[in-house]
Amino acid sequence: MKALTNIFALAIAATFTAFSAAHAEDNLKTAKAAPAAYNVGMYVSKNTSTVNVMVEKQAGSTVKVSIKDDSGKILATQSLNGKEERIWTKFNLSELSDGTYTVEVTNGKDVTVKEVKLATPKFVEPTRTINVQ
Repeated sequence: MKALTNIFALAIAATFTAFSAAHAEDNLKTAKAAPAAYNVGMYVSKNTSTVNVMVEKQAGSTVKVSIKDDSGKILATQSLNGKEERIWTKFNLSELSDGTYTVEVTNGKDVTVKEVKLATPKFVEPTRTINVQ
């Protein structure tokens, strides 16, 4: 049991390290890019296959949010018209197969692209230890 606990602790630590490195790299890419005429926030709902996308822009402009597969095919689109300043939309990815998808936000001039990777975790058989005293 102790060995299994150590394995889980190591896996969690590796996950947080990878997330921190990816987040730092993402911030570096964002800092080098020219600022868009809109703001985008995106997160995954806990314990679901739902991606939440929030967009804030100035009134009078139009923004389109799309999710695309790896071949560029548009799977879903949500438009934010000129009167609206904010939109919060959800994309349910539960019916999609494992793979890489992109969420694209554009106003026709600026484009923001975020990558989404879907992967079904494989069940890992717990290891069993025997102690003789």
